[in-house]
Amino acid sequence: MRTAPVLAAATAGGLLLALSACGGGGGQPAASSTAPATPGTTSAPSGARSGTLTSAETRDLTYVRGLEKAGTDAYQVFAGRYSQPVFANLASSQKTQSAAVTSMMAAFGVPDPLRTTPAGQFTDSGLQQLYTAAVDSGSGSPQNALRSMQNYERKAASDLGRIRSGTSQPDLRRLYGNLEQAATRHIAAITTALGHASPSAS
Repeated sequence: MRTAPVLAAATAGGLLLALSACGGGGGQPAASSTAPATPGTTSAPSGARSGTLTSAETRDLTYVRGLEKAGTDAYQVFAGRYSQPVFANLASSQKTQSAAVTSMMAAFGVPDPLRTTPAGQFTDSGLQQLYTAAVDSGSGSPQNALRSMQNYERKAASDLGRIRSGTSQPDLRRLYGNLEQAATRHIAAITTALGHASPSAS
């Protein structure tokens, strides 16, 4: 069984609270469990997170890791391309969200396939297409970029809601709920920015 350091658990909990403090909901972490692993599951190390993850929960957590990376990388592209501060602000928010996901993965002993993957590159073909489409659709003007990321955030919120409903693991449900609410806040920020963006802005 892969053993994650207790520090990873503490970090994961702290990042969950950070997301919660930003309006993402949350609550107290669930009590730890030392239940033995069963076939098709990933066991949470003692002192880290409670319960075990099924293969589907592990797959979904890994997907969410890529989903958050796609958003981070796309916002960073647009932050370098356009002067609107919303892109850098949301890139920073996405980094916090990505850190919460990677810390949760570490706490459950789930390997991170994107740990050393360069910006804009993904091991999942669907996520690669999502990122590429977001960047391509955002070319030409800041309005295009804002609309493109609005579509990305809508898909992210939809995916997170679906994934959250598919797990009974309290820590994962809390994480996904926080991320889903963050996506909703991002959509609101983008909508506001669209109302202030001029056609000639760059």
